[in-house]
Amino acid sequence: MRSLRWVGLLFSLLIVGILGGLMAPLPSEALPPTLTIDGATATLLLTNPSDSQRATKWPACWKVVSGQIVRVDTGFTHCYVVVGVSDTASLNTKTFGAWTVGNVDSGNRFRVLVNDVAGSTDDMKATDFTIRPTTASASGITTHMVLRNDFSNPSGTWNWTLSANMTLTPGSGESIANDVLKVTVTAYFPPGASETATCPALTPTNLPIVSGTAAKCSVGTGLSIITYPAATGVPGTNVPKIAPTWTKNCTTQGTTCAVSVKYDYEVKIIGSDVGRSDDSVSGCGGVCDEGDGTNKLAPCSQFIPICSNKMNDNRNSDIEGGRATGAVITESCVGTPCITIILDVTPANEAKDKEFVLEATLQGVVENHTLTVDPFGEAGKAFSPLVEDLDPDNGEWKFDFTGFPTSKTGTWQIDQWSCVNTVLNGSFSYSVDTGPNGTKGPLHVLTLAADDIATCTAHGHRESRKK
Repeated sequence: MRSLRWVGLLFSLLIVGILGGLMAPLPSEALPPTLTIDGATATLLLTNPSDSQRATKWPACWKVVSGQIVRVDTGFTHCYVVVGVSDTASLNTKTFGAWTVGNVDSGNRFRVLVNDVAGSTDDMKATDFTIRPTTASASGITTHMVLRNDFSNPSGTWNWTLSANMTLTPGSGESIANDVLKVTVTAYFPPGASETATCPALTPTNLPIVSGTAAKCSVGTGLSIITYPAATGVPGTNVPKIAPTWTKNCTTQGTTCAVSVKYDYEVKIIGSDVGRSDDSVSGCGGVCDEGDGTNKLAPCSQFIPICSNKMNDNRNSDIEGGRATGAVITESCVGTPCITIILDVTPANEAKDKEFVLEATLQGVVENHTLTVDPFGEAGKAFSPLVEDLDPDNGEWKFDFTGFPTSKTGTWQIDQWSCVNTVLNGSFSYSVDTGPNGTKGPLHVLTLAADDIATCTAHGHRESRKK
C-alpha cells in the first residue's frame, strides 16, 4: 500500500460571493507573480479567458462542463500554467536545478492561482505539483521554492491567514520519516522594498507599517509554519497547521496599503520519496474594518473567521486527496534509531475524536500514550532517539493497544500489524502475537540498528455485536 505523509502546507482565497458588497473596491493588484524552484526561474504563462480553445490548450486551468468552458478553480481571477510542465495538454516534467517537477495527474496539473478582484480578499497558491530530487540521496537533499506576488488595498487593517499542508509518497521499501517541509511567509511594505533591508519582525501586537520606498518588514518565525521534523502531530490535532492572522492598520502611501507577500517553501527529501501538492499551500487576506463599518470595508469580526474557515476547508480537502491514493500519516523522529507507530482504524467516521491507549514497553520501561483519532481514522506516535540493539534474544521494544473507546454497536480491536524500515540491510526485525478471535498484538521489535527509522502500522476496526 502506498503511504503519504501530510506535512502541512496550504493557501486559499475567500470566494468573491462571500464578501461581495461588504468591501470597498480595491485598486488593481500588481501581477504577475514570480516563482523560483531551486534557484531557477519558472516561467508563468497567464491563460487567456477569451481564447475559445483554452480548455484544450490549458486543461490545468480550464475545463468543459455541460458544453461550457469554465474555470477549474472557482474564486480566482488569474490562473497561470508553468511553462514546460503544465502549459500544454501533455503531462510533462521539467528539471529546475537539481529537482524534477511535474503534475499530480491529468485532472490535477501544476498551476499558480491568484485572486484579483474588487470586493474580495487577496489570495494566491501553487497547487497540484509533484517535486522530487532528480538524483536520490540517502542523506537527503534540500531545496527552496519561492512564490511571491504584490497586492494593493485601501488603507485599513491588514490581515493574512495561512494554512500549510503537503503529502509525501515514500520510495519503494522506504518511509517518509524525517522528510521536511517548512513554509516561511514574509510581508514587504511597500512591495518594492529591498530584500536585504531590515526592520522589526511582525507579531500579533507589533506589525511595523511604513511609508516610503526603502523599508522591508519580515514576518519572521511568528508566521513560519514548520511541520517536520521540528514539530510533530497528526491531522486533526496540530498538523496540518493554520497560522494565526496578523492585523494592524496599514497605510504605505497615501490611501493605499501596498504589500508584497512571499512564501518560501523549504523541502527536504530523503531517498526517492516524492512530495505532492493538492491545494497544499493557501492564504487568505486583505484589509478589513475594525471600527463601525463606515468605510464600507468588511468588518474584521466577519472577515477573519471566514478566512480561517476557508483555510480549514482547504486543509481537509488536501488530506482527502492524499487519502484517496492510500495515504497514511506518520510523526517525525527527533533522532535515530526511531520507531513510529501509526493507528489506522475503520470506520473512520465512528473513530473520529475517539481515544485509543498505546502501551509502549521500551526495553523494560513501560509508557502509556493516548492517541486521538483524526477525521480520517488515523493517529500516530514516534519514539526516538532509541538505543541500538542487534541481539534478538535480549531486550526488545513492545507495543500494544490496551485501551479502546466504548461503542454501543460493538467493540474495537486490532486485526493487523505491519512494519517498514528505511534502511534495507536486514538490521530490523519484528514479530506479532496473535490473540483470540483473530486479534493481533502485541508488536515486538526485536532488533534495531543505529540508523533505522521504522514505521509500524496497526489496523483496527469495530467488531459488531452479534444479535
